[in-house]
Amino acid sequence: MKPAQFNHYKANLHILSPIHVGTDQELDPLSYIIRNKTLYRIDLMQWIEHFPEKQQLLKILESDNFVDLRTFIFDHFHHKEFIEGAVAIDCPQLLKVYHKAIKKRDAKNQVLISPTIRSETNKNAYIPGSSIKGAIRTALADCFAGTAHVTPKDAYRHAYNEKIFGRINDDPMRYLKLSDVFTGENSTAIV
Repeated sequence: MKPAQFNHYKANLHILSPIHVGTDQELDPLSYIIRNKTLYRIDLMQWIEHFPEKQQLLKILESDNFVDLRTFIFDHFHHKEFIEGAVAIDCPQLLKVYHKAIKKRDAKNQVLISPTIRSETNKNAYIPGSSIKGAIRTALADCFAGTAHVTPKDAYRHAYNEKIFGRINDDPMRYLKLSDVFTGENSTAIV
């Protein structure tokens, strides 16, 4: 039996709307600061280790008061060498909520941020090929649902998949392999 032969194609895709492929994690309020419409991820442990006023910092750390610590970090973090990355913020509401949480020491609003997936080697954001394939599959399924006579009952039983794409061994989408798409530096923003 001969191995299957695959054709390779290069395609240019144009992003029409913001894309977010998350990591199932959230940035906690002590792992970043926001200044000048930019979110800076910080290496908190390195900053603590090198902070010159140890007694003042120790007092805040021992208080176990998360809100005071967040405000202290915001007020005293001025070390570029402990910044791990930066992302522009294009969301006036986020800026307002963050600064209100800092200024009013609002413990209820942690301002958790859901980061996008990034490369471990160069820290650039990327869109996994599997996510692109899923978007193409969804668009095709939506396009052919009427022709395949998909009903609401089919969606409930997951039979729509077979009606549109055929049995799992005959599904043409299983042959589609897509590479990850790496975005350039400064290609992400919080919206």
